[in-house]
Amino acid sequence: GGEGVLGRAVDGVMVGRMAWHRPWLMRHTDSVVYGGRDRCMTRREIIDEYVDYAENVQNTIGSSKCVADDIYGFPTSIMVRPLLGLFYGESGGRKFKMRLSAEWEGNKGKIGIRELMDRALEEIPIWVLDAR
Repeated sequence: GGEGVLGRAVDGVMVGRMAWHRPWLMRHTDSVVYGGRDRCMTRREIIDEYVDYAENVQNTIGSSKCVADDIYGFPTSIMVRPLLGLFYGESGGRKFKMRLSAEWEGNKGKIGIRELMDRALEEIPIWVLDAR
């Protein structure tokens, strides 16, 4: 193993659940662990970049998924999942998830990921959305 951030040799670290459920806590990982440049992005910036990425994936590969017909696209319901924990423990976080779910249920197939996120983000205070 290599020299770890804890000052001793490590072969690996399990961070999967934390990264999935509380991704905001992982925002400095590249700079701390790998010495990369810390981009100091806000949640708004992260979401903007991710939505651009998700739309590109859906436009390139497709947004429909039907295993029986050998269609393996990335539906909005799948693409939005990595963002669900981004506001964990923050003001408006629970309302964000509830609004996301309600907007999706009420608009299946009629709403894209950008509009879905824009609507759900109305529940998040600006000071949380723009915190670094």
